[in-house]
Amino acid sequence: MTERGLSLIEVLVALVISMLGMLGIAGLLLSNLKNGGNSYWRTQAAMLSEEVTERIRINSYWPDQGTSAVLPDYSIECSSIASMPLPCTVNGSGTLCSGSTDDTKINNARKLDQYQLCQKVGDVALGGLPGGKLKIERKDSSDPSYGASLGSHYLVTLSWKIRSQRNALPEQFQYQTRFKP
Repeated sequence: MTERGLSLIEVLVALVISMLGMLGIAGLLLSNLKNGGNSYWRTQAAMLSEEVTERIRINSYWPDQGTSAVLPDYSIECSSIASMPLPCTVNGSGTLCSGSTDDTKINNARKLDQYQLCQKVGDVALGGLPGGKLKIERKDSSDPSYGASLGSHYLVTLSWKIRSQRNALPEQFQYQTRFKP
């Protein structure tokens, strides 16, 4: 007598194979979510880096005693904790920096730029990065590690930390931009 249908063992084998396939798909989905989050923060870092470079380029060369142009020093290392530069104040119409001479006004504008960038870099609500830090370094042509042809330039480094599912400690990420204003 021939019986039709599937035995219990055949059904269990089919279920095990199906479950292994579903576990593989679930792992791929979780990996995709993680990489999508990392991609988002890298994009935020690129936009912040662009903002830093544009602020420096806008204010890049100013007359020095009316005779020549100089590259201002924007060097800074900060996170979201920054103090308001003096003599800047905040009122209903925004942040104001005063000064009597053009040089004082220029320095105050640069300090205000630095202050605003430092406030933004670690504040996710303002478009910053989680645990974000900003470092702007002015490099000169005399720096042997970058070659003489580059001349005076800046190195902008943004770093942030993201806690992953697997690790108890957050992972450190970094984005660097080198540019010449």
